[in-house]
Amino acid sequence: MAFHQTALVLGASGGIGGEVARRLAARGWTVRALHRNPDRLSAADKASGFVWVRGDAMSAVDVAAAAEGASVI
Repeated sequence: MAFHQTALVLGASGGIGGEVARRLAARGWTVRALHRNPDRLSAADKASGFVWVRGDAMSAVDVAAAAEGASVI
C-alpha cells in the first residue's frame, strides 16, 4: 500500500514553515502551501514540488478552502 497524505503548510516560504514543509515532503507527504501571491515566489520555492495555493493565512475562508482534503495543517 502506498503512503499518500496531504499536509497544508502555512508559511512554507519562510524559515520554520519551509523546514516543516521540506521534511514532510521528504517523508512522502504531498505538501500544499498557502501563499498570498504564488506568482512572486522565488525560483527555489517554485521548484520545491509543493502545490502552491493562492490565499491569505489570516483569512479563515482561504485557509478552509486550502485545507479541504488535507490530513493536517
